[in-house]
Amino acid sequence: MKAEHRRYKVTYFDGSKEEIIGTHNLPPQTQVRSIRLIKETKPHQNGKSNSAKLSERKYIVKHHDGTEELITGFHNLPDKTSVAAIHRVRDEQPQALQAESEYLCFADFEYTCGGMAEDRDFDVAYGQEILSAGLLVVKRETGEPVDTFYHTIRPAHNQILTGFCKNLTGLTQEEIDASDNFETVMKQAAAFCKQYDFAQIYVFGDTDRQMLLKDQKRHQPVPGLTNFIAMLQAVDGYLSGLLFQSALPIGLEKLKHICELDEPVIHHALADAKDLCSVYFRVSGGQYNQTLARQYQSERINKAEYYRNRQFLSVRAPGRHGFEDAELDAQKENAITSALDVIAYLKSLNRSQPFVADMKLTAFCDDLLALLGAPEEHFAVQKTRKE
Repeated sequence: MKAEHRRYKVTYFDGSKEEIIGTHNLPPQTQVRSIRLIKETKPHQNGKSNSAKLSERKYIVKHHDGTEELITGFHNLPDKTSVAAIHRVRDEQPQALQAESEYLCFADFEYTCGGMAEDRDFDVAYGQEILSAGLLVVKRETGEPVDTFYHTIRPAHNQILTGFCKNLTGLTQEEIDASDNFETVMKQAAAFCKQYDFAQIYVFGDTDRQMLLKDQKRHQPVPGLTNFIAMLQAVDGYLSGLLFQSALPIGLEKLKHICELDEPVIHHALADAKDLCSVYFRVSGGQYNQTLARQYQSERINKAEYYRNRQFLSVRAPGRHGFEDAELDAQKENAITSALDVIAYLKSLNRSQPFVADMKLTAFCDDLLALLGAPEEHFAVQKTRKE
């Protein structure tokens, strides 16, 4: 059986790009931190190396969320640690897949979740379940709304909404208790889509497809659901490519800000589908704030460079196991004060010494503060909930 060849674009943080072609199967993700070659097996024939044939290589691909993936195949990926994005070429132009369709469909889904101290009853091991589905059908040429679909769903397992989930989505327990189950609602969603001739359903990222696949396995077969899930097409990489000429990771909230749609994302399935539609048409039509886009691009590149140079990101100064030591506290405070003075001096030097890389210096300074156990407010780059 002949191996399928695939084409990807790899973008580096220095701005350079290259295309790779081979029999690999990389996920079209936009948050790849590094690619590392770990093994190369050269083909042999009659005991001698056969240079006419491709070598099988194994690589470790590391993503920005900390997960790693082993890929094996007859390919030749760059062995670098400055990868900004790997983007499947066939996924770059999702609108081309619907060039003959009169309509576009945008969708969003909300899921059960925990997150507060009082949310201990949430069964994390079972995982998230779909809570609501929202779909918006618009005319492809104009974006004019044609039809909508919105239903809440009663979970099969974690049926009691957590405090975090209610705060995030605005859903109430009464709404969920009165809702139909997964099979009923998803059958209705699949039937709704059959009324139109679109080939794809646009979602922001690939999470919705993955979550629906997981939920599908937990329930009885639903007519049309397999085709419905297969139509889900993530467009975050496409929109990022239009904005930045590379697939930098970006959230819907930030995209709305760049498009000068400053109302917050409210995590309501239909409202978020409408937001995605608005962002899609604005970015595709070049109707966004280019200054804000450039600022965000610079921030992402700088932050990636910063984290690449942090050596003691998870270090915390050791505690004293419950007993007080005023002298040690005073020494610590003096050390932090001295460190802050040194940092201020180094940064003043950096203004006149262009060869000192800003993000490398910033990473070094924050590592020093981490080793001293300084409070987070002293750090130049503070971690967010997603980092």
